[in-house]
Parts: sequence; C-alpha cells; structure tokens
Amino acid sequence: MTDRFDRETIFQACVERVFRDRGWTCVYHTQNSRRSDEGFPDVVALRPGRCVVAELKMPGGRVSPAQRLWLETWQTIPGIEVYLWYPKDLSTIEAVASGQGDYPETALPERVIEIKPVSLDQVNEKIRAGKPITREEFREVTGS
Repeated sequence: MTDRFDRETIFQACVERVFRDRGWTCVYHTQNSRRSDEGFPDVVALRPGRCVVAELKMPGGRVSPAQRLWLETWQTIPGIEVYLWYPKDLSTIEAVASGQGDYPETALPERVIEIKPVSLDQVNEKIRAGKPITREEFREVTGS
C-alpha cells in the first residue's frame, strides 16, 4: 500500500466521519471503484432536504475527465450541492455538514488520543477498527 493511497483513505474516512457525526445517516462511497462507473464521486451524503456530492483530492490531485463529467452532471440537478474538496478544506467540509436552520451546528467531537508522532499505519489500523481519528492525527498524516 502506498502513502498516497493511505492518505486518500484517511481523508475519505475523515469526511465520512464529519458527516455522520453531524447526523447524516446516508453517507455513501464506492468501496471498490473498479466495479463502479468511472469517475463516480467519492462521497454522496443524504439527509432530509439535502444532498451533498463531493470529489475528494489530495494536494496536487487533478479531476479526471470522467470525474468532471459526473460533477458537472450532478450540478444540473436543482438542489444538489456539488463540491471538490482537498484536506485543507476541512473547516469548509465541517461547515457544509453542519448546515443551517434545523441542522445542528455541533463541533467535531474531540477525541484525545495521544499518538506522537502518528504513522499512516497507526491511523489506518484505527480506521479499519472503526475507531475515530483526531483532527491532529488527520492533519499530521495529510500534511494539512
């Protein structure tokens, strides 16, 4: 497993956690992209009255023509929120997931687990075990 794959996996898991921690019950991502249509977005999150579609990229990552087609097509549907996010966008991701009005504006729960320095293997093991990672762990392994 390469560092790039590990960092993308961690970023994906963090985004999903942000949405679930804010009450989004339907957060979908393709588990095995080789069995999905090329370019399908990384995250589709649903809750009553809202749909968020997001493509996730690491720094320097580029949107492929197939990904661009999906995102542009989603944008033609009224009410669908379409985003392209990088790890540096974590605050924006949290704000979008928190929403406005009836949507709770809760802070991402801080779960203090001291792992200094943290390695990609340690964080991946936590994700595989279904355990949350802290913001500090996320920032250290993604360079954000």
